[in-house]
Amino acid sequence: MEDFSRLKVNVVLEKGSIDEYQKAIYFFWDKLTKLNINIFIIKKIFEFPFDIFCSLQNSIFFSTVIWNIYENSVLIITKLATDKGTDLHTLLHFKNWVREQIKEEYKSDFRQKLRELKFDLGTKEIFEKAKDLRNYVLAHFNRNKLEQTPKLSLSELEKLNDKLNSLFDVLTFSCEYDMFPPSYSENVILSNGVNHQTDIDALFDPIAKNSEILNMPERSPELWKELKESYNEDKIKIINKYRKKFNLPEI
Repeated sequence: MEDFSRLKVNVVLEKGSIDEYQKAIYFFWDKLTKLNINIFIIKKIFEFPFDIFCSLQNSIFFSTVIWNIYENSVLIITKLATDKGTDLHTLLHFKNWVREQIKEEYKSDFRQKLRELKFDLGTKEIFEKAKDLRNYVLAHFNRNKLEQTPKLSLSELEKLNDKLNSLFDVLTFSCEYDMFPPSYSENVILSNGVNHQTDIDALFDPIAKNSEILNMPERSPELWKELKESYNEDKIKIINKYRKKFNLPEI
């Protein structure tokens, strides 16, 4: 018996639908790649210890980047998954179209894959939040709902992103599409000794390396001795992590 998960699209779909299918797959791959990169960048920015190495005034650029990427991510998610209308190109409409193009002998296998995906499980309400956020805050300023509309957390954005990735995986059958450029991808194997540094890390490293706090033990030892008393163990670990990175002794 054939393993459905190993079958290629030209085997599973009716012959006359292949060209339209490929155009749609590349379209959605492009949009999901942008979404995955957005989430990756937001997480990277959140992970950087601005509270240690930057003043509030010196983090305005990254705060602005976060907000703009956040808005763009919500728009991509809602356009892919919550928009209604037969003339709109959504991932859910594409799923239904693919289901119609499946050869009869594979329809039950495809339906089983969709059941296993459980697209709405744990995310239906979050998709609704994303739609309200887009409709009442981002695309329009609704006077009656502007303040009452809840924002999406980063973890909620990740859940929606993961769910859309999973649906896309079902629709690509046995093909695999990497959602990240090589420098961001975990699937890229680097040669020994090659440093896997993203362009984001290349921005953050000089901020930490040249910061007053990181260099204070050498430049102002007495001041550092006083300041260190106010830092908890977690902050000291972060500082030591970066000092080690830049060949400075731990404090």
